[in-house]
Amino acid sequence: MHSSKIHILVIEDEPAYANLLKARLAAEKKVVFSPVFADTLEKALERLKQETFDLVLLDLFLPDSSGLDSFEAVRKQAPHLPVVILTASADEEVGLQAVRMGAQDYLVKGEVEPRIFFRVIQYSLERKHMEQTLRGSEERTRVIIETANDAFIAIDKKGVIVEWNSKAELMFGWPRQDVIGKTVADTIIPPQHRQEHREGLKRFLADGEGPILNRRVEVTALRRDGHEFPVELAVWPVYSDGECRFNAFIHDISGTRKLQQMKDEFVSAISHELRTPMTIIREGVLQVLEGLHGETTESQKKFLTMTLGGVDRLKHIIDRLLDISKLESGLVLLDKELSDIVQIAREVNAAFLPRAQAKGLEIREIFPLDSLRIYVDKNKMIQVFTNLMDNALKFTDKGHIEVSILDGPQSVECRVRDTGQGISKEDLGRVFSKFEQFDRPMGPGEKGTGLGLAIAKGLVESHRGKIKVESRLGEGTQFIFFMPKHSVTEIFKEYLSRGIRAALKEKACLSVLLFEVQDYEALLTKVPPAKMDHLLKELGKRLKEGVRQRVDTALEGGHRFYAGLPSTPRDTTEFVSKRIQQVFDETIKKEGLSDEVRVRSKVVSFPEDGHTAEELMFLLHGA
Repeated sequence: MHSSKIHILVIEDEPAYANLLKARLAAEKKVVFSPVFADTLEKALERLKQETFDLVLLDLFLPDSSGLDSFEAVRKQAPHLPVVILTASADEEVGLQAVRMGAQDYLVKGEVEPRIFFRVIQYSLERKHMEQTLRGSEERTRVIIETANDAFIAIDKKGVIVEWNSKAELMFGWPRQDVIGKTVADTIIPPQHRQEHREGLKRFLADGEGPILNRRVEVTALRRDGHEFPVELAVWPVYSDGECRFNAFIHDISGTRKLQQMKDEFVSAISHELRTPMTIIREGVLQVLEGLHGETTESQKKFLTMTLGGVDRLKHIIDRLLDISKLESGLVLLDKELSDIVQIAREVNAAFLPRAQAKGLEIREIFPLDSLRIYVDKNKMIQVFTNLMDNALKFTDKGHIEVSILDGPQSVECRVRDTGQGISKEDLGRVFSKFEQFDRPMGPGEKGTGLGLAIAKGLVESHRGKIKVESRLGEGTQFIFFMPKHSVTEIFKEYLSRGIRAALKEKACLSVLLFEVQDYEALLTKVPPAKMDHLLKELGKRLKEGVRQRVDTALEGGHRFYAGLPSTPRDTTEFVSKRIQQVFDETIKKEGLSDEVRVRSKVVSFPEDGHTAEELMFLLHGA
């Protein structure tokens, strides 16, 4: 309720009731009312022109107007004022109609207690204030959307476009009036991605999950003239009155892509131009050093060795520049496979052991598990550990370097900790920046490119992992990175994506199989867990034996088993499926579980059944 005076216009032609209202308003102690009375609509409209009011109490039936016409006239004169209707009991339906048309509330004369009377006034003022605030917020939102630098589009749960700003008109070539009411799939999504979009919409409405929601992703869009172009998309669901719609800001990245391509081509060309003469220089210096062109003195050998080291250092710098360029442009291709990350760390530690021993340092290993397989690019993980170990050795003169790998429920935690010089609190925020060289004392030859840690961070994040640093000056530093653990289904989906790209490039086909133990949850109540685990392991072995070609992939996870057969037509895959199904049945019988365990199989192929990994996985699990 307002703390200052409430200025009310009372439009009432019955003197007795007008006096009653005047007395009621004067009797209220919590709020001071300042009423103005008018006994005709004409007088009321004139007062509305002259003064500013907070509320109108309106009798619909006046000497010069009656019914809803009175309300319409007041609303036209003062559209933003809250209006409370005063009506007789016989005219209560008219009061309800006025509320439906926008009045805040209605009061039946003679039947309302003072307490209810003041509550209606209070709520009417507050509701109107909330409406105006909301209207102002909506208007500000519309202005923001309309003046945004990006295209804004909103669709309903059926994929029909309901909002479309001017930037969307410019970007896609569709005027707003031509596109509202059309589906987004039929307007701005390229034909090859439309089915994937529709299936994704269905899945979200079914289980509330969507792979592109609430994050920025790069996709291909379609202009009205048929031209496809790259965009960055940010889309999120919005719920209102039990309905869901999807809002999206879309940014055209054609120019950014072109600039990035020019940069990559420049870096690649410069690197190539540098590598060729550098290789010639290195070979020439090496030949002279090895005496192939005559005897050399010890002084000359020393100078030539230094020159050779400089050439190798230059090659190392060029390689790192190329690495960071690829990471920034998103061109790093990950060749993921199930790899033993413990073994990777051991191999890197062994390679650094002679260098550590030469400095009198110990390399310690904390590996609670002898083996831990996760889905990563093995060579990229070797590079991450190498860069972190190289950094630790550069800045550690005494003590030890400790490498640990711990298994967690969602991710694997890897640490490289040293007892070196540490990093100041002021410098910690710049550790992963490019070309950073902190003022830490170093020995001769220890200065790096300032790219190693930036590359390590980029490689970890390209695996959707996270990396952080903790350090105290004079006490040491530790780098901690977390690699996500993937389900077999997620791993196989990535395999399909790579397989489809390869099949498109080679103009070949790709077939995939799924074997799934049916009613698995119910089986766990009937079959002892140890016996079921043993059976699943045996089925996994049989699957790998049944998929014999070197290029084929077989993965097992829980009660599901996947197999992929590149360049294998569907009829051949059906034959393989039947053979493996027979082996599974024999294994189940051998374990004495023929009466309880049933395995279903499914075969789908690219491009016959689907064109994307999402489509093929949906078909595998949906039927």
